[in-house]
Amino acid sequence: MKLSEAVVLLEREIAEVDKLFQDIPDEQWRQATVSQGWTVADQLGHLVWTDQLCLSAIDNDERFQQVVALAQGSDPEAFTKHVDAEAHRLAEQEPAELLNQWTTTHHELLTRLKAYGDDQETKIAWLARPMSPTSMAQARTMELWAHSLDIYDAVGWTKPRNEAEASVAELGVKTRDFAFTLHGHTPPQEPIYVQLSLQVGPDLSFGDPDAENRVIGSAWGFCAVVTQRRHFADADLNIEGDTAKLWMQIAQAFAGAATTGPEPGERLSPADLED
Repeated sequence: MKLSEAVVLLEREIAEVDKLFQDIPDEQWRQATVSQGWTVADQLGHLVWTDQLCLSAIDNDERFQQVVALAQGSDPEAFTKHVDAEAHRLAEQEPAELLNQWTTTHHELLTRLKAYGDDQETKIAWLARPMSPTSMAQARTMELWAHSLDIYDAVGWTKPRNEAEASVAELGVKTRDFAFTLHGHTPPQEPIYVQLSLQVGPDLSFGDPDAENRVIGSAWGFCAVVTQRRHFADADLNIEGDTAKLWMQIAQAFAGAATTGPEPGERLSPADLED
């Protein structure tokens, strides 16, 4: 995927999330979400903070270096505590002010990403290792998709399907070996074929269609699994082969410590994974 394509999909997910935040009544901003100790406002505070962190990473400024030091330090909990504290700090604002910060930061980040054109050579410093501007755009789309799903689930609404799932799905495939390594497994040598249906747009496919290990189903379901928002048993995915099943058990499209998603049936919404 080219950067220009990834940015368009990021803009699409931003528009979806904008509508979500505009529709949430004030009394639901303090609604608890599935993330322990995080309200709807905390989720948005986290999105604002991570957008700001991306801008600092592009500049490789002192603030970013301080966060990197926490992430790579000897105390693994220090970084998590910092992330939580920043989300809570930003969430203490009135909804209108928090929304204004959200709008300002994502507009600036889009402008900075677009300035790279379709440059695939430049690398942006990040917490573990540098990433391309395209990967940053896809990572932002993934985080928006995942955290907005947390909010949709909390307020009892259904997260719409849209073309931004293509970006999240591609990142989920690209992070396959990362997930195996992170969870203590040797990345598999055998190929895994992935075929996913978008409600809007053509099907997505990755890998060798003749592979014995296969993941076939909806892009929504695949995105929900690789972001650890749904168990694969609750997604409309047909998984063939032991290697593919292991991958869906440990899939993790985001950086950080190894984590696992919900148990079967733990997280469901009324229109889960409609095709």
